[in-house]
Amino acid sequence: MATVTHPLVFRNNHLYVQINGALWVYDTGADRSFGIRPVSLLGTPQDFPDDYAGFNAGDISRFLNENVAGIIGADLINPFDHIIDLRTNTLTVSDEQLTCDGHVQKLDFFMGVPMLEAQIGGARCKLFFDTGAQISYYQGSVPHNAEPAGRLDDFFPTIGKFTTDTHRFPVALSGLSPVVRFGKLPGLMGMSLGMAGVSGILGNELMRNRVTGYFPRRKQLILATVSANDNHRSWAKHYDQVNRMCFGRFYDELTRQTLAQINTLGSNLRIADFGAGTGRLSLPLASTGHSVTAIEPSQAMLEQLAAKDTAGQISKHNSTMAGYAGPGGHDLAIAVFTVIAYITTEQELVDSFRKVAQTLKPGGAFLLDVPRLVLFSHNHVDQDGLVRDITFTQTSPNHYTYQEKTRLDTADGVFTYEDTFPLRYWTTTEVEKALHEAGLKRTKDWSQHFPMAGAEYWLCS
Repeated sequence: MATVTHPLVFRNNHLYVQINGALWVYDTGADRSFGIRPVSLLGTPQDFPDDYAGFNAGDISRFLNENVAGIIGADLINPFDHIIDLRTNTLTVSDEQLTCDGHVQKLDFFMGVPMLEAQIGGARCKLFFDTGAQISYYQGSVPHNAEPAGRLDDFFPTIGKFTTDTHRFPVALSGLSPVVRFGKLPGLMGMSLGMAGVSGILGNELMRNRVTGYFPRRKQLILATVSANDNHRSWAKHYDQVNRMCFGRFYDELTRQTLAQINTLGSNLRIADFGAGTGRLSLPLASTGHSVTAIEPSQAMLEQLAAKDTAGQISKHNSTMAGYAGPGGHDLAIAVFTVIAYITTEQELVDSFRKVAQTLKPGGAFLLDVPRLVLFSHNHVDQDGLVRDITFTQTSPNHYTYQEKTRLDTADGVFTYEDTFPLRYWTTTEVEKALHEAGLKRTKDWSQHFPMAGAEYWLCS
């Protein structure tokens, strides 16, 4: 009986496992492995062919722009249980039975490649589960509610490079219906799926920012509840320190400017703070006499806020904007410091704004910031006590994957963490449309009060 944990690297929407310093594509969609050297996920390294259908590690490396040793496929993956954690970027492999809480998907196999049942646009279908695919593919008709997501260059070993139009739309699985990016496979590649009775491929986007249990021996795929609502979980305790060190006096100055503008609206207000985080606004607002409800989707961040709220002045709710079910009747709702960037679908944005409208009393106001595109830029900080690398990978037009690696000196020693989650850049036209559908509109533009914020600030009602 043995268990081993390997580092995972998720870069440019491709998933790699690192073994003895070399990167291998971790690919449940490949029926067999190939590469430049013997390799094993667990146990004695095995020899494999150096190519697959004429494609070798060099070909894969050139397309991916990454030096890879080869592809680890079903022949190496399926004999074991796997916990794939893209929050911590680790792969746990065991010949024992591993466990994972979440939504259980039943699997069948075709030539060792897993497939699961799904529903798209009301039609039932089967999809391959392919960790080597950077997006998903569906050969059926694009659903009416699909959102265009641009063109994408992709690569499959059996057909080489191709380009596809893509759309985002929901796929109904057992217990969850994530919205993912789908393309359409060309020619014979698309037609060959029918031989296996499948209609497409479910790619690795499904696994991002969540824990996935892949148990081929039990014919199970388990998808933990997505942790997009628990961003910053791994470093919530140090969230304030890291951001103050990165942004210096500007961090506190932006907080001061925001509080000053809020206070022009009156005193002793009832305020709903959506995306309250660790209390950057909730705590000082409560200390100056406002009645504050803090709504925060990350439990870890909310716990930090609660620890600071020693007087118990703030009402706390662990919820997204759209999911908030607490008291209403607020004079003001706020969603600032890039809150809406964590919302990635048009429907959720409309639902979030509708919830805001419901929580306001008649005549109440909503303060919203709309992040500008400049905020979705790489950032590197290297100063005494802190090394921080932030990258934004565009996954489709206006959709990004945020990835961060940080090393922080603390009073308790060196603390390192990684974080990754999806974000979306919303155009002002899209935001105004969603506000209109929710029965809200922009009444004042406060952007001139925040010239260095990298966002527009709107007061809505």
